[in-house]
Amino acid sequence: MIWWLKVRRAHLVLPGSLLMYAVLLLALNGRSFMMPTWSASTVQTRLTLFVPLVVTIGLALCMESRLAAPELSGVRSVNRLDICMSAVSTLGALLLGALLSFLADSPEFATAGRNSAFLSGLFLVAWPALREAAALIPAAWIFVVMLAGYRSPLDAYPWAIIPEPVDRPHAWTVAFLAFLVGIFVQGRTMQKESL
Repeated sequence: MIWWLKVRRAHLVLPGSLLMYAVLLLALNGRSFMMPTWSASTVQTRLTLFVPLVVTIGLALCMESRLAAPELSGVRSVNRLDICMSAVSTLGALLLGALLSFLADSPEFATAGRNSAFLSGLFLVAWPALREAAALIPAAWIFVVMLAGYRSPLDAYPWAIIPEPVDRPHAWTVAFLAFLVGIFVQGRTMQKESL
């Protein structure tokens, strides 16, 4: 396990990314900018929509820090450790978002936690096929939503997920499903690589 931690740098990268996530949420809370879109004239976009990328990029950095030959030939499987790392990263973002939302009485923080689960799920689904480039998929999703995800300046389409308010059950359901599918794909891919 010590070898795995040193190679993945999970003991440094994940706490660092979660700390940066919390700092950026607090710093950007309530701030937004006007963005021209295809579907609505302009949309007021919250800057906290971008903050979950910090968690996803931290996870991507850890996932790509690997030594393939020793991992494939080793006696101890690292599959479970990698899956736990993904789960801990996302759970940490969810809990931080919930805690900050409770302390600051701001639903934006809880929404950021939900969005971290969704974007991490997108990354994990794309990772087997795209490897390093899979980290671009969550960022691309955010930009697609900003450009085409709004019916009107204050009303996002339900498929957009990330700009949905915290009280939308479909957004939570899709976020958790995306994350669970990502974990499943991650586990299946690692099993195939180890065979």
